Amino acid sequence: MTVTVENTHLSYGSSDAPVKVEVFLNLACPYCATFFENADQTLKSYIQDGKVQYIIKHFDKPREMLLYGTLANCFFDYKDPEKIYELMKDLFAKQSEWHEKDSDTIKKMLVE
Repeated sequence: MTVTVENTHLSYGSSDAPVKVEVFLNLACPYCATFFENADQTLKSYIQDGKVQYIIKHFDKPREMLLYGTLANCFFDYKDPEKIYELMKDLFAKQSEWHEKDSDTIKKMLVE
C-alpha cells in the first residue's frame, strides 16, 4: 500500500487570529508528546477566544525512531481535523504503549 500525503496540515482557530502558532510534530517523538500536551492545556482558551490559530504539521522524516509516527500520519483523514486532534491526543498519551509494537499492530489499531 502506497499513501502519499502532500502539503497536509491541521488548523485550529480563526485564520484571522493575530497570533499563529505553527508546529511540526511526529507522533513517535517523546518531545513532541510533551509539547502537544502542554500546548493543548495552554492554547485552548486562546484558540476559542480567536486570539491564536494553532497549525500542526506532521514531521515525517525517514528516521527509524520516527517511522511509526509517519505510519500513523498516513491513516489520518484530514477532512475531519477534530477527530484527528482527539486521535493525536490519545496516541501521544499512549505513546509508550504503541511505540514498541510492530507496524502491522499499529495499522490495525489505527483502522479500528
